[in-house]
Amino acid sequence: MRSLARSLRGAAALITASTLALAVEPASAKKATSKGKNKAPAAAPVEPAAEPAPATAPEPPPPRPMSAMTPAELDAAAQASFDGGEYRAAAEKWRAALSRLPERPETHLKRSVMLQNAVTAYRQVHKAEGDRLALLSAREVVYEYLRRCKAAHALRCDGIAETRDAKALLAEVNAEIDATEEIRPQRLPPEYNVAVGGRPLADGSGRPPLPSRVVPSIVGGTLLAAGGVSLLLWGMTSPRFEGTAGGDLFERADGDTTGGDTTGGATSTSTVSTLDLTPAMRGKIVAGLGITALAVGVGFIVIGAIDLAKHRRLNRRDRVAASPVVGPQGAGLVISGRF
Repeated sequence: MRSLARSLRGAAALITASTLALAVEPASAKKATSKGKNKAPAAAPVEPAAEPAPATAPEPPPPRPMSAMTPAELDAAAQASFDGGEYRAAAEKWRAALSRLPERPETHLKRSVMLQNAVTAYRQVHKAEGDRLALLSAREVVYEYLRRCKAAHALRCDGIAETRDAKALLAEVNAEIDATEEIRPQRLPPEYNVAVGGRPLADGSGRPPLPSRVVPSIVGGTLLAAGGVSLLLWGMTSPRFEGTAGGDLFERADGDTTGGDTTGGATSTSTVSTLDLTPAMRGKIVAGLGITALAVGVGFIVIGAIDLAKHRRLNRRDRVAASPVVGPQGAGLVISGRF
């Protein structure tokens, strides 16, 4: 009974305390509200200052063009490109460095090293991309190296050790080019006298035309020779060219008497005399012209005959051929052939 009374007392005490707490809480809340009305409004919160933007690094300068770079710079740039796997760019830079580095005895070793590097870079391009043109470019680089050496040292170029190395390198590149060449099997022609692909076979049956100077040479030479013979006969047999008994070349012809001069009772006169060719001499000159014309005409005939013989040799299939003939008793045209 005592314990029950104690528990009831404890419960009553708890109820009394909770009631007092409820009565005190509104008063404290009112006091806080009244205090807030009397105070000034609170200041706005201060925002933190913005952090400064990080300083940007300056942009790197643009790369220099290859045309403005020295051989040493091109060599360094080519080595960097090769290390980065850009084999084609490295090969082009080494090639440009080779073209700008002068060919002198003190640069033989450096040029040889650049040549080896350029060829190696082109080989790497072929290995990576399968580009056969890279090998052809490598061979052209070696050709350029040897041409510059020949131009600078002439025959002494063959005695330079770097030249022998370049020739050995050229043999290796040529072997690689031959190994990559595609061998395409050729089909046999489908029928006789037909080329691969069905095109007509060029067997050389097309006959060259007759040279344009053959006919004028023969005809003109014949006419000139005939005229020369005529002049020769006329100068030797014409009555107007009969010679004198003495065989003189010139004859004197007396002219008219000109004027007179009286001195001391005596009168003097002068006669004009002229020299002229004798008829025999004229005949010899005409005969000489005839011989000259005959010789020139025969020369033209011979030239035409030689050209005609060459044409006949190129056209041996001709069944009929004509050739001029000149003899002491006359001239003519001989026709020969197979009938």
